[in-house]
Amino acid sequence: MRYADSTNMEQKLIDTYNQWKRTDDEGVKARHVEFDHFRFPIYSFAKQATSPWYRYFIKYDPAPVLAKVKVPILSLNGDKDLMVSYKEDLANWKALPAHGKNKNVETVVMPGLNHLFLPCEKCTTQEYSSIRSSFSPQALQVIANWLKKIVH
Repeated sequence: MRYADSTNMEQKLIDTYNQWKRTDDEGVKARHVEFDHFRFPIYSFAKQATSPWYRYFIKYDPAPVLAKVKVPILSLNGDKDLMVSYKEDLANWKALPAHGKNKNVETVVMPGLNHLFLPCEKCTTQEYSSIRSSFSPQALQVIANWLKKIVH
């Protein structure tokens, strides 16, 4: 975030990646890990994070906006989500609207689901293309029940 407006943001990210990689190499070797699946996504992220969209996204603070939301809110997260920390995310969905006095917020943890609300085994992004399920029927049911409760 500190380098979001910097002309050398990409280099800072690559330097940070290389520093992390040295430490990760040692850990991978010590644990006899055959394939470290985090490397490419992290390197890829470092290369993509210099786009105008990402620079805006990294600096965006949703707190002031969420404090102004007065309508009921439903937030769901899969507990196998590797892109978003579901505990932290759901806690923020409770806390940030509450700053604006909106306590009509329901949060739900969806067991066994990834970021896309799909059941997963390894729960990595590489697994996405091999998952043959559609959007979780359980998540859809939670949404439907919440809508019925809110509308009535």
